[in-house]
Amino acid sequence: MQITRARIPWFGQLPDGSIAAKRTAATWKLAIDFQHLLATGETLASGAIVTASVKFGEDATPSNILSGSAAISGTTVVQSVTAGVDGVQYLLVFSVTTSNAQVFAEGAYLLVSNA
Repeated sequence: MQITRARIPWFGQLPDGSIAAKRTAATWKLAIDFQHLLATGETLASGAIVTASVKFGEDATPSNILSGSAAISGTTVVQSVTAGVDGVQYLLVFSVTTSNAQVFAEGAYLLVSNA
């Protein structure tokens, strides 16, 4: 059996493939849709959590980019992000438990830049 690792997407990816960066002063509401993972009749039930880590750059407290708690909205998990360190690329991982007691996790990168 061969396992292929999927490419992790970027928040703010534009149609031309470029990346829109979040400025340090901005607050964005980010969401990941889990619909493609759900079985017929299965719903997102509880335990929506988002974690933040640094992919490139330096930020001693990457979780400070998260503003408030993650929330479930239909088939998506939503999280507000604010501040961040200029020039840092973050990996945000959204996880949630379903009505079938499955735990799903999806991630995406976020670039913070004032340039």
